[in-house]
Amino acid sequence: MNPTDFPERTRTYVAPPEPPSERLRGIDWCCDLSVHEGHDELGVPVLISCFKPAWRDRLRILFGGPVWLTIVGRGQPPVSLRTDCPFNRRTVLNDGRPA
Repeated sequence: MNPTDFPERTRTYVAPPEPPSERLRGIDWCCDLSVHEGHDELGVPVLISCFKPAWRDRLRILFGGPVWLTIVGRGQPPVSLRTDCPFNRRTVLNDGRPA
């Protein structure tokens, strides 16, 4: 899966210049991440990012392969994985106000 930019982006999290441990050196371990910071229709804060599957990922999914989610840290925060766009392209909520 590859993070990708999208029109509703309000912020970009910049990747650190080098991996946090020696064992990750030489691996494409991290990249910048475009996100939309806003609120859902109930006013709950949300961060939304967009990923596009590479061809190999698409084939795995097509033939029933799972999509894995890794959370760094302890505990499992509320998350949502989806394939439909989470934005009404005509009205994007940002800080609880229509854009």
